[in-house]
Amino acid sequence: MSEAQKRKRESEDDSESDANEHFSRTVRLQLVEDDDDWCPIIASSPGLAFPSDISLQTYKKKTGGSVLSDPRIAPSGYKSDPVSYELLLHSTSHPKLDFIGKEEEANQQPKLDFIDKEEKANQEPDTDYGLKHYTGVFDPETGTLQVIPSRKVTLRHIPRVEAEEMSAQAAAAAQQRSTVNAQRNELGMEFGSRRAKKAISANVQNAIAPSQAQQVAAASSVPEKLDAIGSALLSDAAAANKDRPSKAALQAAVDEAKPRPKANLDAKIAADVYTIENLVGEDVMKALTVRDWLDCAEKGDGIQTNSKHVANRLHQVATGTKKDVQKLRLLKYIETLIIFNNTLKSGKRGTKAVPKFSELKEKLNTSEIVVSRIEQSFSDGGNVGKWHSDYLHTHISALALIVDNFQVMTADLKHDLKLDDKTVVQYFRELGCQVRSASDGERIKAKMSKAASAGLKIAVLKLPLDFPVQRPPGRARR
Repeated sequence: MSEAQKRKRESEDDSESDANEHFSRTVRLQLVEDDDDWCPIIASSPGLAFPSDISLQTYKKKTGGSVLSDPRIAPSGYKSDPVSYELLLHSTSHPKLDFIGKEEEANQQPKLDFIDKEEKANQEPDTDYGLKHYTGVFDPETGTLQVIPSRKVTLRHIPRVEAEEMSAQAAAAAQQRSTVNAQRNELGMEFGSRRAKKAISANVQNAIAPSQAQQVAAASSVPEKLDAIGSALLSDAAAANKDRPSKAALQAAVDEAKPRPKANLDAKIAADVYTIENLVGEDVMKALTVRDWLDCAEKGDGIQTNSKHVANRLHQVATGTKKDVQKLRLLKYIETLIIFNNTLKSGKRGTKAVPKFSELKEKLNTSEIVVSRIEQSFSDGGNVGKWHSDYLHTHISALALIVDNFQVMTADLKHDLKLDDKTVVQYFRELGCQVRSASDGERIKAKMSKAASAGLKIAVLKLPLDFPVQRPPGRARR
């Protein structure tokens, strides 16, 4: 062997011995779990030159985890799976573009709706797609190689929509709408009916074009100064509404015009709300005779009457040690009004006609003063319309409240006046009463079964009065 070959062979042996000595050291591998606090990120931007001076904001969102990960639900000894999360990078530092970095799931191609077909065709395939990435950190002093799971994020860019473009699109849409309306009006004027043409002409004539000052004010968001015409319109409107009645005044006027006796709103007790002087009058009370009822009650004879309401109360009022003559006269007046209501004849245009005076006096069987007062109060020249009919029924209801100590069972009046439950209840509510259903004790006192007293109502007059409120009429349907 030559000297040169010998030296070469010795040099190769020395290098192999040095290499074996270098790799003879043991390296300890340590896997660092993802503790959901931080991890390395490997970001790629295919087809994009990402600027180095742009910072990205990091966002995380939990996306997984089993139900058994909850320590309150998991059985003892169960090792819960770590809760996975989704990583997102975002930046708006660029004046024209928004950068978004998302993780692409394994075995699934990314859906990029904002990339056109040409760019997708020219895009190179990602060879690292679907792989798990790790970052290794070697410590030569301890001989430890720490391997940390890393997140693979793909950066994309999205062009930012400028405010000018949005306003231009809105203006174009408004222009298109106005063009469509103009075309519709032209078609209507050309082929529409006479009524449609008249409506289109009225809309065109009544359209108020914005003034130049209004356009400038709308563009600059500055309040417009009123011109002479606007100031004049506002002054005229203020003058016209100066004497306009308030809502309370309108409600008072409506209450005053309602067909019901006038209530004393300043009353301190229920007995002062509707008085006998206002409902009947002193002269009529004196003209009402009840001697025949008292004589029959003293002899124990039955009293003949045409009213169920009066008949159910005569025995209690006319008998006993303390006979209430005033309430007897009120019952007599109630009976007379009920007879008057039932003797009305059919008139013209939905009204009712009052019989002749002689015939009416014979049927009412009372003095001329009472007959004249009833005819004058509850008719208009011999005709009884809806207003006078309601006025008569509310007077009878108010008199019944006084006789029954301001707590009336409405069933008897409903029978005498031939009304339904809803109407007779409404009459008592117009007087300010509160209407409720009868209790079991009141049903037993009236000697009525549960089936018969199913719709039995009790009207109670107490302070404060509860009048129905006049509601504004609803908007008419077109």
